[in-house]
Amino acid sequence: LPKGWGHGIKTTCVARLAAYVSPEGKMYYHRHTVEEVIGRKLGPDDNLDSATRWAQEQIQAGKNWRGQLVKFSPDSKLFSCLNKRERENLVG
Repeated sequence: LPKGWGHGIKTTCVARLAAYVSPEGKMYYHRHTVEEVIGRKLGPDDNLDSATRWAQEQIQAGKNWRGQLVKFSPDSKLFSCLNKRERENLVG
């Protein structure tokens, strides 16, 4: 896949369809449509390995698939949702 694109499976229909997700979040189901959108034929560098490398780079940089920094809620927010029995099982 081109840099910034994602690949997934649509599970909301009976047939599980391969889906291609653009950096803008638009979903496409056919390779030829993706090629029309990007304006070129997909080549040997547009494969799962290159997509995996890109995803690993994003994760290591603390970014989501859109290249935005990921923000996490403080742990205290999660712990405040636990009941007394659940809190007793926490380590540390």
